[in-house]
Amino acid sequence: MFRLNSFKSPWILIFSLGLSTHCQVLSVDCLQFDPSCNPWASQLLYTLPSAQATVPVLVAVGDTGLAFYSKDKGQTWQSSGSTGVGVVLNEVAQGPDGNFLAVGDSGTIITDWNPTSLSWSQISIGLTGLGGLANGPGADGQTYRVATGPGEVWYSTDGQDWNQNSALSGLTAIRKAEYSLGKFIVVGNDGSSEVSVTSTTPESSWDAPDNLPVGAAAYQRMTTFNGRVIILESGLAITIGAYSSDGKNWTDIGNGGGAGQNRLFGVACSNSLCVAVGGAGGAEGATSTDGLNWNSFMINGPLMMADVVHVEGQFIAVGSSGNAYISSDGSDGSWQTVTVDPGSSNLKAVALGYVKP
Repeated sequence: MFRLNSFKSPWILIFSLGLSTHCQVLSVDCLQFDPSCNPWASQLLYTLPSAQATVPVLVAVGDTGLAFYSKDKGQTWQSSGSTGVGVVLNEVAQGPDGNFLAVGDSGTIITDWNPTSLSWSQISIGLTGLGGLANGPGADGQTYRVATGPGEVWYSTDGQDWNQNSALSGLTAIRKAEYSLGKFIVVGNDGSSEVSVTSTTPESSWDAPDNLPVGAAAYQRMTTFNGRVIILESGLAITIGAYSSDGKNWTDIGNGGGAGQNRLFGVACSNSLCVAVGGAGGAEGATSTDGLNWNSFMINGPLMMADVVHVEGQFIAVGSSGNAYISSDGSDGSWQTVTVDPGSSNLKAVALGYVKP
């Protein structure tokens, strides 16, 4: 059985003394929302069984169809092998089967990758660029992968066969997707305002669109923290973004009160800290300890950070010029620069997964 989110230790061992005076070991499944054993509750959509998921792996994708991976928490990176595509890859995630998949321009999906196979399979769906990707269990008991592009929402239960759900054809600019709070959440534009739509079974119906707070830019990536889904804005915005406890009713976060311009593209949280990254011509950051109150600022050095994940006390971001950046708290001056792609391609997204050692 697959389970939402990821945590450092998938089992808690409880030792108890039986009547025979011999020590007995009981295995108790770690509660998925218990921060004491699940510090990465917002980072992974699935936890694989402990025998299969013991090594953290990062996968980064970007321009010209390139993909890279790291097995040492971002310190060193290697090519994932040829993806077989030459388009920009916009989003990447680990699927419920334990393999990674990514979506990109021209209806491109690459899938079935892990650090043992070092091989991608290519699929083409639709004609538009795909920029959103989410995985999660549906209310019907099936596990779903959802890919989104402008005016299109696609779903698959196996990662190979994809079908379009035309229920959201009224949205003219669908961008990102997330599985959070027990449902799929998609953000886009209905022709007049920014909206979110939700579904517990993407194969069938979606709720009516709900307006997002009026902002100065498009809403983008989401994450879950303290029982709320947080969504970012992405371009000279007057606010950081918005948050919701149900994916339908949203509250504006505010402007962060700092020197940043709130062009934010990626967000990740530990069990006590959220870090958002972005920028255009200069990297930007924002941090929060509660997901509601944020401090925004500029980050000296990088031109842009496009996405970020958290693993074992470190935030790892990827961005322009083929670089990754590592920090324990996301603050300006704390980021260590690591080369991912020696060819300096721009990186668009990074995902954290757990695979066999």
